Amino acid sequence: MYKLELSYSEDFAIDSALRFLCGQPWSVSKDIQSVSSAYRLDPDLMELTVAVLFPSAVVHVATGKSV
Repeated sequence: MYKLELSYSEDFAIDSALRFLCGQPWSVSKDIQSVSSAYRLDPDLMELTVAVLFPSAVVHVATGKSV
């Protein structure tokens, strides 16, 4: 199951980074709660993963380079 949680979290981190760089609201807590409820995933793991990936996602979205 962790693969699915990590996959969604990667998507949420990239989406949050794009929103952050465009000056839009970028919190994904509601999205994480919805997805975790629908697919019976661990919302805490997803929140933690997004928090860890977010800085690298911002750099990647802004520059196209990996950190």
